[in-house]
Amino acid sequence: GEELGSSDGELQVVLGRVGSEQARRIVDAQLPWVLVYPTGRRQYPQGPVLASVLGYVGIADQEDMQFWPNLALGSRVGKAGLEKQYDALLRGTDGRQCVYVDPSGRPVGTGERVDPVRGHDLRLHLDLGLQQAATDALTQAVRTSGGDLGAAIVMDARTGAVLALASVPGYDNNVYGPPPDLAALAAQTEGTGPGRMLNHAVQTAVPPGSTFKIVVASANAASHVLSPDTVLEGGAAYTYGGHTFANWQPMAGNSLLGAIQWSDNVYFYQLADLLGPQRIATTATELGAGARSGIDLPSESEGFLGTPENVGSIGGTWYPGSTLLMGIGQGTVNATPMQVARWTSGIATGAMVTPQLAASYGPADAVPIPTAEPRRLSFADELGPVRAGMRASAAAGTAGQLASLPVSAVPKTGTAEDPSAPGKGLNAWFSAVVPAEAPEVVVTALVRGGGFGSATSGPVVKSLLERYLAQTRAPAPNR
Repeated sequence: GEELGSSDGELQVVLGRVGSEQARRIVDAQLPWVLVYPTGRRQYPQGPVLASVLGYVGIADQEDMQFWPNLALGSRVGKAGLEKQYDALLRGTDGRQCVYVDPSGRPVGTGERVDPVRGHDLRLHLDLGLQQAATDALTQAVRTSGGDLGAAIVMDARTGAVLALASVPGYDNNVYGPPPDLAALAAQTEGTGPGRMLNHAVQTAVPPGSTFKIVVASANAASHVLSPDTVLEGGAAYTYGGHTFANWQPMAGNSLLGAIQWSDNVYFYQLADLLGPQRIATTATELGAGARSGIDLPSESEGFLGTPENVGSIGGTWYPGSTLLMGIGQGTVNATPMQVARWTSGIATGAMVTPQLAASYGPADAVPIPTAEPRRLSFADELGPVRAGMRASAAAGTAGQLASLPVSAVPKTGTAEDPSAPGKGLNAWFSAVVPAEAPEVVVTALVRGGGFGSATSGPVVKSLLERYLAQTRAPAPNR
């Protein structure tokens, strides 16, 4: 053991480490002068793969004590992630050990002991294999593309159950103790680039780029301003109010189907101009833009959905061109990967789900934690033309790499300009729902600074879809 104490006459304590069974026997023997104290150190075998989801625990500070007024001094509480979100379930109740002291304050004997009550187990919807695969694929995508961070989500499009929520770069939550490993903590948080401690799937909001075009198309489906069959002029760029707005490649004129299939900027500049920012914002709000998804994790970002009103209220100016940029998910629109996953899934199914990690708690998963009821979209019955464009994109279009999947997909790619991103300042987005006919799952990936969505985030999404489909579909019997 090691000796603790100081020269000013304080108590000397000899510490020895024992396992839980030995500790139980020592407590039961009621040896005088022998105190058994649990370390309560958390062990996270998966480390960085789950750290941004699980979080970590620490000694309660002033803020925690205000939130939990009956906490004992020095209690351990959840500080981040699910540890914080479900602290009341996970923490349990502290035990007590009474020590008798003489009038001068010296301990003279041990008194009554009350064992601590362990907290509940919490079971998650997460699939560890998918989580590991998502983390590996993202790590590789970030490294090879020169991006600086990434996130990937696999979510049940019917219920909101979250099957994977990966965020890179990760961190090791084992170093938080308590007691924390200060050297390891410092090494981990020094110069590690952007927000290593954040869960980028729900805490990082960036321009969604072309993934927002399906939201704009849905606003038209809701308001019927333009017939989906109308062909709008094409070209390499669109000139409006003396300004030129570029297309990502020159194109002939498109109807809605071709515009979604090939992600035609020029079409969506014109559609946004016809709709106006208010109609787009009304539909975008119903599809979860600019609001927290309600996932069971603390400190979620709400992103930003700019309109002439709220941009003005924060001292910005809404220019005529701002509406056009809104049409392609640039300018004043910022979204988290979770928000993009939700609107892709909502458009594919006609209903919005609330993401949830927790499945049940208690001994043997006794108490289920139900997911929220899906909320049907007011324009659910009008979305056929939008989905048709997305399916065309998967068959032969910007998401054509999904054509080799064993089922049809409803995807959208995105390459968004982002001044905060490294390299050429482009965010790589890819989001897809399968199967198109009866949606089960949505997979969304972002690599900030990753360049083209189809090139960088596409392979991440495709590999996760393949893995999901292989798990859920038994091979056909030999005939």
